[in-house]
Amino acid sequence: MDWRMNEFSPDEWVMEGDAPSYLNGTNQGFVRGFTKEKSWIKGRDKNNNPIFTFQAKKHLTTDASAAQHKRYALVSIEWVRLFLQDVSESVDNCTILFDLTDFSLKNADYSTIKFLAECLEAHYPETLGFILIHNAPWIFSTVWNIIKNWIDPYVAAKIHFTKDLNDLCRFIDIELIPDYLGGQDSTRGHYPIPNEEDGHPPKPKDAEYARLKRERDQLYCRFYETTKKWIESTNPAVSELYLKDKIALNIELSKNYIKLDPYIRNPSIYDRDGTLALRI
Repeated sequence: MDWRMNEFSPDEWVMEGDAPSYLNGTNQGFVRGFTKEKSWIKGRDKNNNPIFTFQAKKHLTTDASAAQHKRYALVSIEWVRLFLQDVSESVDNCTILFDLTDFSLKNADYSTIKFLAECLEAHYPETLGFILIHNAPWIFSTVWNIIKNWIDPYVAAKIHFTKDLNDLCRFIDIELIPDYLGGQDSTRGHYPIPNEEDGHPPKPKDAEYARLKRERDQLYCRFYETTKKWIESTNPAVSELYLKDKIALNIELSKNYIKLDPYIRNPSIYDRDGTLALRI
């Protein structure tokens, strides 16, 4: 919580999204990450986890400051989390496909890689399904020998090196693998240019917003108290009841957020292209 509130601002950044920065000409390094179309969220792997694809050859350290690269990384992670359906379909992981086709040392951003490794370990430990490092050239071995020391064993166990289509097909169905990697998907990451309407949430704050906000505050208080009692309980049967209440409250919080979302979050890339539909 301290990290999310004081060190970085992923909650604030995901609510703001990319549109205000694009429209106002601010955070240009952050926006450049999207306009270069070097990553996209599309399809699901064989475990039904959403897939985040990253084309390393399009990433240059000189495109942005370290702070702007970190903002890009965190907003991307938070957008992926919006695709999770942990209640209805037990989907609470994502798969990251790092496409290293045509990778060279100019694409090696050690600072951002180290930051991402720390984030996945300390702040998003249960979000990661697999990391697929695909088509790594021999020069990547130099990079790997450095970055592997930053990676927690829990995260490292989820990393798989893939070299060809057959390797990828172990994790992703062929129709969802990009055609330039030998698959059947001819689409690419596309940046839908935001317009003025994308610079603010779709719905104006009204009486329904106020009601939902009050409801959310009450749910948070109940969730906190129930969690506290669950932790303090020494009776297994009573603890089990508190755990069930805690899970039920978590579901109610998720339902509340979906209703609240259009009042508080600017449309993301995936709202604008129509691929994101919030579900619990």
